[in-house]
Amino acid sequence: MPPSLPAPTSPTAAALAANDDAGKGALEDAVRAYSDAYFKPDAAAAYRMLSTRCSAKIDQQVYKAQLDAAVKTYGHQDIKSVTVNQRSDDLARVSYNYSVPALDQAGQPWVRENGIWRYDAC
Repeated sequence: MPPSLPAPTSPTAAALAANDDAGKGALEDAVRAYSDAYFKPDAAAAYRMLSTRCSAKIDQQVYKAQLDAAVKTYGHQDIKSVTVNQRSDDLARVSYNYSVPALDQAGQPWVRENGIWRYDAC
């Protein structure tokens, strides 16, 4: 009689939660990196963080002028808090706050392209 094979296993709740937390962490990291580049301003880096859809719509020189104007008006800004409102597969909505309430973002769309979260509000 051949030896029996072990029963198939499914991911534990802890493993699923850890994977979900890692995905959420990567999204939050992308939001913070985009904001840092935006308010540095490092237009080239921030532009690379746009989704394919947005980069096709937004002229890079116009985008650079927008970042320069934001920094001239508000100075360098750091995100105070990030909240992932919704996340499903490769789409997400994220809210984040700054010390200047006029800059706060609510439900901003983000998309994961080739494993990288990208800003998709254009």
